[in-house]
Amino acid sequence: MCDSITTPEIHPDEGVLKKADSGDQEWQKTIRENLDLWLNEVTNLEDIEPADDELPDLESFFSQLCILSAEFRKASRRSHDTFVQMGETLAEFDGALKRISAKLSEFEKEKQAEDILSKKRIYLPLVEMFQRFKRIQERLNRPPRSRFLFLATSWQKAWKELREGFDILCAHFEALLGSEGITPVEALGKAFDSTLMTAVEAEETDSAPPGTVIEEFSTGFLYKGYPLKLAKVKVAKGKGV
Repeated sequence: MCDSITTPEIHPDEGVLKKADSGDQEWQKTIRENLDLWLNEVTNLEDIEPADDELPDLESFFSQLCILSAEFRKASRRSHDTFVQMGETLAEFDGALKRISAKLSEFEKEKQAEDILSKKRIYLPLVEMFQRFKRIQERLNRPPRSRFLFLATSWQKAWKELREGFDILCAHFEALLGSEGITPVEALGKAFDSTLMTAVEAEETDSAPPGTVIEEFSTGFLYKGYPLKLAKVKVAKGKGV
């Protein structure tokens, strides 16, 4: 069995220990000096002026604000000018549309006048024929007396049948004219209207206000609201006028 080996104790020399202690002190001193220098640099950071691109000063900010305000005013002015020009253009366009509309209205009126004139040539003879039928119808309402008593009964019967036939004929004729847009002018008791009536006589009276139609000699007619034939009437006038 092997004998145990005993490690001899080594005792460092006192000079070596003193030298090690001196090195540690220099290292610590160097660290402390570097730390103090770093603390001084950190403390003095507030005295360093910031760069221009990091924190702009008030004068630079105000200058940029003035530039933006000027650009905004220019843009607003351009927008205002654009709206003004647009408004002027729309006004000119509206004026042109009104002129075109007025011209078309004139053409339409001329066309209607030509249409009425052409219709008048067609319908006026029919209206005059209808008025003759109406006059015959009025006469048939007053049958004449027969000179022969033995013919009185048969005569009245024939007259009645003739009158009824004319009544039917006039009713159909009036309906035909109405379907074509032809209507009579309402004149009796109305104020005189020179566009629809012709005054052939005037009479002093207190029974109606001056200018009122008191009698109708001939009925007037309208074609879709336009005069086709003027009514012939008697007009009331004040006494002493």
